[in-house]
Amino acid sequence: MLWWLGQLTHRLPRFLRADVVILDPHMINYGNDLISQYATRRLFPGRKVIYVMIYEPGSTHNTKIGLIWPSPDFEIILLRKAVVSFSTLGRFLSFPEIKIYTPALRWVTDAFFSILAPGVNRMTRGDVRGALPVPPSLANIIPENYRDVLWGGVYSHVLWAFMLKSGKQLAKPALPQKERDEIYTRLRAVCGDSEPRLCMMWNRHVTDMEDNEERFASPLENFGPAMRLLVERGYVILLIADEPPGDDLMESFDNRVVDAGWLGVDHDLFRLFAPTEADICIGDAGAGMLLPMIIGTPSLVLNFHSIGIMPTGTWVYPKRVVDSSGTPVPYQRVITKEPYGYCDPEGKEREDWIPLTNDSDEILEAVQCFLEDLSGDEAKTPGEDFNGSIPRLSMFYQYGSRISPAFVRRDALVDDRKELQDHG
Repeated sequence: MLWWLGQLTHRLPRFLRADVVILDPHMINYGNDLISQYATRRLFPGRKVIYVMIYEPGSTHNTKIGLIWPSPDFEIILLRKAVVSFSTLGRFLSFPEIKIYTPALRWVTDAFFSILAPGVNRMTRGDVRGALPVPPSLANIIPENYRDVLWGGVYSHVLWAFMLKSGKQLAKPALPQKERDEIYTRLRAVCGDSEPRLCMMWNRHVTDMEDNEERFASPLENFGPAMRLLVERGYVILLIADEPPGDDLMESFDNRVVDAGWLGVDHDLFRLFAPTEADICIGDAGAGMLLPMIIGTPSLVLNFHSIGIMPTGTWVYPKRVVDSSGTPVPYQRVITKEPYGYCDPEGKEREDWIPLTNDSDEILEAVQCFLEDLSGDEAKTPGEDFNGSIPRLSMFYQYGSRISPAFVRRDALVDDRKELQDHG
């Protein structure tokens, strides 16, 4: 409590100059923080807002994130998580435990602002998520007061995706000119191209959620053929990978594939530069594809699963699904029976299905199709290829995403085989 109060007291003068302070002592991950930051900016235009991001060393957070929001009225303040966390023997431990320190520090924070900053409108991230407006088009499936209902988390994600496509848009997130120029200088020197066409490629760690097959990603080597295709098409690939690529891989592309280490630039700055400067973005489903969503960059999301809740993009290439015997499951059955996957708020009994990560042939196929169809087909409805079975209550639908035609063609073969089996 003293550690936390010390951090708050040190920043009190800045809090007092704000109209709104978003502060919750509970730490969330990078993706949820980014969603909340964007929502905060849209909800309070023209007001002085401070968003407090809780982090700890070694977490998923990017401590440079405050640099990308081009507004003098929006400031991100970093506060250290007021606990000691570590992993040992396969277990994650926190001292004190989350169930002890979170309610205690929330009480302390309430008291601090009530006594020392009573004129400041302090909100939690939950308050922000619960304040997203429900548009008339969704009023029949999302209640007006949705925050504390069972489906509140799904509702807020869907409303956020709708917000990205509606109303007055914000200035594009980007690093300040100085940081951009420094990285561009290094990039041009390394790749030997004065005006490189940029493709961000994000590869999530294969085993970052070992107990959750739905979140598995493909190993980086599966991206190799697709990377070679992109380089042949004239792109310089800005690679963001949780597992550092080997020198042999990087050298094989003659400096047309680069990462932060290869360029010799700050790791966190590079992870913000890549999605905000790239012409196209390709990557595994997850938080790394949120900035391309916010900006509206043409994007291809690979290893996509749980269509109702997963961060999406212009195009997605889902995971193939098989049953316990290894028999392929038609994708329409997957999205009809389990659209929210392990995130289903009601915890329904799941099918005995196994999602398979994209192999190198599928990734190459997806990227080839993406490059052919970059313009998209605005006349079609999301999910049209699957008879409109994709739920309106999904980030995919509200963002206007499309399933890769390459996947649709492949899945049609599964459907044909299934029909033959059903008819003997």
